[in-house]
Amino acid sequence: MKKLAKSLILVIFLMSGCEKEKESTERTVIFSVSPTLFTENDFLNPDRCVYFMELTDEKTKENMRLLVGVGTEAGIEEKIEPIEGFKFEEGYIFKIKVLITKEERLLYSLPGVTYKLIEILSKVKVEN
Repeated sequence: MKKLAKSLILVIFLMSGCEKEKESTERTVIFSVSPTLFTENDFLNPDRCVYFMELTDEKTKENMRLLVGVGTEAGIEEKIEPIEGFKFEEGYIFKIKVLITKEERLLYSLPGVTYKLIEILSKVKVEN
């Protein structure tokens, strides 16, 4: 954890010379959401796992993963809501419309991206 904190402080320090006006851009994207979560071991703590949901941009067909929680192999202990207003349900393929806002923040902050659910277009249960 100390290494991560030192790295973060270094990034913030290096960015401090790049002060910008606050700008934001918004776009709407339709995503297909995978019915299963993906897990990876936490590189800082091998006994912990991080959980991701996978999304596919319907227009560009690009895949991305968003963090939904941390825990152990037994399950998620701390949940995160990466898309405001959307609750992931394992076993369902969702098609969702999402507002993505990218914001360049002022001095001492990293650029931010937020995701907000606009509409659930479909929800289909996956048959086993």
